[in-house]
Amino acid sequence: DNPIVYLYPSKKMSFTGELSNELLYRFPDRINIIGREKNGYVKCSLRSSRGNLPEQIKKALVGLDGYGGGHENACGLCVREREFDTFLERLKKETGIRN
Repeated sequence: DNPIVYLYPSKKMSFTGELSNELLYRFPDRINIIGREKNGYVKCSLRSSRGNLPEQIKKALVGLDGYGGGHENACGLCVREREFDTFLERLKKETGIRN
């Protein structure tokens, strides 16, 4: 299954972690990415029970303006807004998701 991706404009409060945790509970076999757009970047919380997220994120970010890391099933990520789609396609490849 394709990842669940939801991006929202930045406000004073962030709900990315809470939303990501809830989606992992409801959809344990899917990768979910919840991000907020702020100052030209997308700041995300990722959750998955598939593989090792930090390794997958690191590979997907090669050559992009971004960084990320965390735990095997829960990570944070920040990537340039204009490069988010490239990152997403690379992450799908790293996790074995086909379009």
